[in-house]
Amino acid sequence: MLAAVDKLAHQPWQLGDPYVLAPEMTAIVAAAAEALDLTGDLIPDDIAPSDSGVLFLPEPIYHRGTHGQVASIGAVTWAKMHNIGTGSTDWWITGWADRNDPLDPSAARLRAQYTQDAQLAADFGPYVLASSARIPVGRSVEARCDLTAYDDDDIEWEPAPDGRFCIDESTVRVNAVPPSPTRSGPSRPNPSPPYPPRPSTAPPAAAPNETRSST
Repeated sequence: MLAAVDKLAHQPWQLGDPYVLAPEMTAIVAAAAEALDLTGDLIPDDIAPSDSGVLFLPEPIYHRGTHGQVASIGAVTWAKMHNIGTGSTDWWITGWADRNDPLDPSAARLRAQYTQDAQLAADFGPYVLASSARIPVGRSVEARCDLTAYDDDDIEWEPAPDGRFCIDESTVRVNAVPPSPTRSGPSRPNPSPPYPPRPSTAPPAAAPNETRSST
């Protein structure tokens, strides 16, 4: 299990094809991702431009979880994974927050943790795992069933940065908040990623917007 998670987190950065989303397309892509509904669809195994890769978003998309906290999506990775035990194949789409984003509330919380644990800062790369989703290949995509109802009176809803698009987790129909590489619109190959490929998985307190996927 740990080996599979490690492969999922690192393979796209180390071996995948890098792309960059044109900043002027950010709002269009975010709106399309929020409205995306794949329920009942059969997703083929060749729908993405490659079996694994990274899409960098110079202008991040923001994501508000069902608990009200906001995090940025500064990069999206995808990887096609085959489960030998079950024989199933899935696309895993993962959103990563830019830990140096000055407008990201989750990045600010993470930086506050650095002041208490210097080793934590040394261990993390420039991007921190923020959300993940599994989309089956060749099998009908099921409707979401993992959203928990919260009482608005018990939640302190964080505002998104002014002028930036924010996807509200409670409104999406597909358990894949980051833009899918198949729906990301015009992007250009990036032969040299702008940051060293050192992704890090954050502890729960540092990644409050994790989107849980059904398994």
